[in-house]
Amino acid sequence: MKNIKTAIAQKNFTVGDLKSNFEIIVNSIENAKNNGAEIIVFPELSLSGYFPKDLLLNNKFISDNEKYMKMIADKTNSIVALVGFVSRNGNDIYNSVAVIQNRKIVKIINKNNLTYTEKRYFSEGKSSEIISVKIDNYTYNVGVDFTNNFEIDDKNSEKYGEGKANFLFLFGNSAYSFNKLEKRRDAIVEKAKKIKTPIIYTNIVGGQDDLIYDGNSFAVDKNGNPIAICDGNKENMKFFKIAESDVLSSFEPIDKMEELFKSLVLGIRDYFVKTGFKEAILGLSGGIDSALVAVLVSEAIGSENVYSYSMPSNFSTDHSITDAENLAKNLGINYKEIPIKDSYDNLLSTLDSEFSGTKFGIAEENLQARIRGIILMSIANKFNRLVLATGNKTEVFLGYFTLYGDSNGALAPISDLNKILVYSLSNHINKRTSREIIPQNIIDKKPSAELKDEQYDPFDYEKIAPLVDEIIDNNLTKNELLKMNYDEKMIDEVMNLIQKSEYKRHQLVTGLKVSDAMVHKNRKMPIINRF
Repeated sequence: MKNIKTAIAQKNFTVGDLKSNFEIIVNSIENAKNNGAEIIVFPELSLSGYFPKDLLLNNKFISDNEKYMKMIADKTNSIVALVGFVSRNGNDIYNSVAVIQNRKIVKIINKNNLTYTEKRYFSEGKSSEIISVKIDNYTYNVGVDFTNNFEIDDKNSEKYGEGKANFLFLFGNSAYSFNKLEKRRDAIVEKAKKIKTPIIYTNIVGGQDDLIYDGNSFAVDKNGNPIAICDGNKENMKFFKIAESDVLSSFEPIDKMEELFKSLVLGIRDYFVKTGFKEAILGLSGGIDSALVAVLVSEAIGSENVYSYSMPSNFSTDHSITDAENLAKNLGINYKEIPIKDSYDNLLSTLDSEFSGTKFGIAEENLQARIRGIILMSIANKFNRLVLATGNKTEVFLGYFTLYGDSNGALAPISDLNKILVYSLSNHINKRTSREIIPQNIIDKKPSAELKDEQYDPFDYEKIAPLVDEIIDNNLTKNELLKMNYDEKMIDEVMNLIQKSEYKRHQLVTGLKVSDAMVHKNRKMPIINRF
């Protein structure tokens, strides 16, 4: 078999931006031809962007997508291009891959074994095909398949083995989560070894709403050895030869904290770039959560575009104000102090008759958080900025946040990180830069909302955060948790807090998904629930 030079085009496509996506595709094809590539492969639904959701119910969107695909074909000469798009046959639409050569779409492969979300829009097709492609008078049997189909059906994957396919292109955009990359690689490597066929896997890169696509596309030979690896969390064009490539030593070990950092930065950056906003605003409390968000957004959009505010109240400590100021200096972000004491006293005075005869409590505490939320939202409205919410996953599920206060915003970057992961990532940030970006005092001090005197968070996060994750991520029951030696009283308290705060989570802003059980994506619990 002739040694075919191949290109993986791991690109950042934008949902609905057909013109820009078209330009990325045709420019990549031209680049591949100029570099001597004979085949180029793009990820699933490249042309439409991934995932189009209810745009797929718009007939004009489908028609325009088909028109652009014909234009791509018109610009593709001898090189073979595999491009993901939306195809239509009568009233049915499909998640498809077009195989293009010599200005013609020579084959369209339609995905089957659709996910639950895809079934809302797409009809089942017939994927997993072997097609014949002629390059320089050589004919190759090329497998084209999708990852979910490949994973579900072992018999399906075996159809490519024993020389039936010279190599296999595998499509399937996979959103980032903290423990997924290694599993993804291992599964495809094992399949390649089993069927003794080279596999080229493609994944998009970029942020889309609450999802982050990390890229990390790669190719392995028939023995599962890597022959091409695209970098994670960035656009790549990787060239390699399928038949007789030099085998790379191995996949690089995965630094999970670095992957998490880069993925969150990518998710934040694309949220701003793709929505057209340039500046961010957030409150700096002097605590660990807002500090971490400040670092991430500074890295994502530039420190000069980040506006931070310390809003001390009657109960704020001097060290919290100092810690916030030092963090802002370390990052070089814009920083101002707006005390809320007068606003708080005025509102308490307004509510004096209504609150008459009651003790200071949660209403008075949360009033401070809501004043801060009003200030941030007002400044954001005035200057066309986006407010970032700074709550973490553990607090979100325990209901330990204030609606219309610290939960305000357009994006919650760390709402899928538990409290332990927040500390781990903060330490990693200081380590990766070899300097104290996040002041050590912020990391070391006891967490506090500072909404009343001598107030500290009422949780031992080392114990509570893993328990919350077991309940949410793994859906464990009380009996199962007792067998893991969790305290019964703690289990009851946490389960009660999770259940009674469900209504609050239904009102939260978009968060970036980094775990398998992200608050807004997979969990669909009823608000009214007596179970």
